[in-house]
Amino acid sequence: MKGRKKILFLQEFSMERKGGGVAIIKRLMMAADSFNYEAKVAYDRTANKGLPAEMDGQASFYTLPRNMRLGIGRLIATLTILSLDFFSFVSLVRLIKREDPDVVHITAHGVCFPIMVKAARFANKEIVVSVHDLWFFSVRGYISSRVAERLFRKSITAVNTLYVISPEMRDFLSEKYGKKNYQVVHDGILTPPEINYPKPVINHISIFYVGLLHAMQLITFNMLVEALGSILSHSFTIGICSGTEYMPDKIYNNITITNYGWVAEARVKEISKDYSYGLLPLSFDPDDELFYRTSLMTKIPFYTSVLLPIICIGPASASAVRLVEEEEIGMVCDSGRYDDILLMLKEIVQLTPETYAHYRNNLKQSAATTFNLELITGRFYHNLFPAVQ
Repeated sequence: MKGRKKILFLQEFSMERKGGGVAIIKRLMMAADSFNYEAKVAYDRTANKGLPAEMDGQASFYTLPRNMRLGIGRLIATLTILSLDFFSFVSLVRLIKREDPDVVHITAHGVCFPIMVKAARFANKEIVVSVHDLWFFSVRGYISSRVAERLFRKSITAVNTLYVISPEMRDFLSEKYGKKNYQVVHDGILTPPEINYPKPVINHISIFYVGLLHAMQLITFNMLVEALGSILSHSFTIGICSGTEYMPDKIYNNITITNYGWVAEARVKEISKDYSYGLLPLSFDPDDELFYRTSLMTKIPFYTSVLLPIICIGPASASAVRLVEEEEIGMVCDSGRYDDILLMLKEIVQLTPETYAHYRNNLKQSAATTFNLELITGRFYHNLFPAVQ
């Protein structure tokens, strides 16, 4: 096709992994052809053991192993982070020159981020960067936050376009690192959802959780389950699609918990039809405040795509809490106190059909605007070469 360009998505994780970053890259790759781009992804084979060197639409590069004992693996990881790992650098340069893309998209995640940027610069390629969460969170086990921030600043110095997961991330990076072409790109919805109301069940509420269940969320999750267990006027079903099997601290006679494990996206959507709400528990630990303030959970666009009003429990500063409140797509408790969580849940069990319909109508509106995949992918591809376009 005339004028067709090539984009190489370069990152530590492969497309076989689970998580929000993978979902976003998959959506962008699927849309490439409609914007006259050929898309290829390349991942770090060392961080994705057991996968073949070449898979459909995916290439790989190799970095030095980081799982050695006696502190050697930690030293190697630190050398890679500091771009002193010549072996990995050569592997990346060879990959980039072999693929010969017009633009290299790099996800700021994992120990390879700075050396990927360095290799793409050496290969004289246009570079754009996506920031799904603050990079120093993924390397704080190896280097200090101060060193990580300095490396991040250096890595993005010559980058014109930064794709960010949320407006809050844009504001944070803009204040800290200065003016760039910041564009909000997160997961989105291609097909407008249909409003199919679940059959009401008297005195029963079903709640659905999808995605990774991190340790820092478990305190809030456990508190929610305990609060539900105290509402004896109702029974509850909690369905969980995650790689982590959830088991409560005690058995509650009015709560049924179903762990589905990881299943395909189509199956998750099918399962969601049996539920009335989507669950989003966050952490109230002050150490997690910056993460939640800047990152947007990809659970939100999923719940939006299946029109499940969101039960969101998290600090008021969190981007997810702000979005749910501003777009009125669910109910929020911005306190980590048990009594406040219980109060919100009691309001939910007394929710009128009219209020529930209001939330679902707002979810449909969010799907058409905030999470419109055509708008999101257009924002991405039209800003790859902002100086030209």
